[in-house]
Amino acid sequence: MNNDVEKFLIDSNAFITPHRNYYQFSFAPTFWELLNQHCSSGKIMTLDMVMGELCREKEDEKKDDMQIWLESSFTGIPVSSKTQDVLTNYAIVMNHLQIDDKYLEDAAREWSDVKVADPWLIAVAKTYGYTIVSFEKRMSISSRNPTKRAKIPNICDDFGIKYCNLFDMMKVLKFRM
Repeated sequence: MNNDVEKFLIDSNAFITPHRNYYQFSFAPTFWELLNQHCSSGKIMTLDMVMGELCREKEDEKKDDMQIWLESSFTGIPVSSKTQDVLTNYAIVMNHLQIDDKYLEDAAREWSDVKVADPWLIAVAKTYGYTIVSFEKRMSISSRNPTKRAKIPNICDDFGIKYCNLFDMMKVLKFRM
């Protein structure tokens, strides 16, 4: 990590869940202002693929509040998934899913969809030493209990990548609302 400052990489659900369940724009603008401040300072990042997941609609009348906010107010600059180091780590992640007996073939197939940001999040975090922020939960898996759905926390464990949920990140960054 650069300068020993922990940097966080946010998954799509770490935008969607607070927007829908905890910090709607209308009554918790401070959360979104703090998020933007930390994005501007480089402590919080997101991925170009995550932005693609969240900003799919082209017609204004079809855009939800989250997409409108991201396109009009978000100050973060998405990290590119298109660098050689990231592509190399993406291949390592995908190969891991194919050869690790904790994961069934379906896990690699699902994550090989170019629209799925999860393996790219892992690759970027592995490349730059970021901590991934997601609401996904770790599953109990083993070679005797393999899964057909890969989850970010489990893959983070496999690669020694730090992982936390949004509230843990907020504690580290001292969000005060």
